[in-house]
Amino acid sequence: MITQTRELVYGPHKLCIACRAPPSELNVAGEPTPENTEDCVVDGEDSSGLDVWPAAEAVCEYLRCQPQIVGASRIIELGAGAGVPGLLAARLGAEVVLTDFDQNAIDLAAQNIEANSLSSRCSVDCLDFRQVSHHTDVDKQAQPTQLKHKFPLALASDVLYASAMVSPVLEALDYVLQPGGVALMGHQPRFTLVLDRTSGTAQVEQRDTPWEAFLEQCNARGYHSRCLGKYHCAENREPTDVLIYALCTSEAALAALPLLDTSS
Repeated sequence: MITQTRELVYGPHKLCIACRAPPSELNVAGEPTPENTEDCVVDGEDSSGLDVWPAAEAVCEYLRCQPQIVGASRIIELGAGAGVPGLLAARLGAEVVLTDFDQNAIDLAAQNIEANSLSSRCSVDCLDFRQVSHHTDVDKQAQPTQLKHKFPLALASDVLYASAMVSPVLEALDYVLQPGGVALMGHQPRFTLVLDRTSGTAQVEQRDTPWEAFLEQCNARGYHSRCLGKYHCAENREPTDVLIYALCTSEAALAALPLLDTSS
């Protein structure tokens, strides 16, 4: 399934990443997404997380520009896939746990940890945030040690690709973030292709429905959000803009985060 190894460079930091090239039928660069994609991606077997998508590159670019937000912190990455942002955070000095629900992604992340000699700072574990709302206190006691504790910083890239993911992602943030913790998210806007049953023609929605619903529910749960910038990704794929957002229950913590500055 793995078809390529990429060398990614972020300032003085270099990562060797095994990943899968995105198949042609998967949408990139904000192209219309078929209406039935939500069901087949969320409930079916999906290997799209084994590639390095633009949102992950955007989060890495933010970390490169603002390495001080990482420091020696403890960080968790949700839906890590190949684990690039988390691996870069580990390279920058953090203790990192990469998580995913797919065993192929977990195996791939473990492979990339070893390939980059980061096993002393980085580990990988299974966390299906679609099931977090069903966890009980007993379940939590059964979790591996690194998931029993809350984290001050969570990373997530392109996890809001479908409306069905909105509530699970919020449940996951509640589950892993310590009070006042920050979620740093990269989001690639996508627009759903919907069939007009009257005319029989396909039309592109003008709204990024999953992302708008996510921000609305964040506000309802007491999270504040702040856009830290927009990253233009043009390398090795169709040009696309990725939003970089931070979420936190503390407005002061959000205000203290620097904006993306790619001039450095």
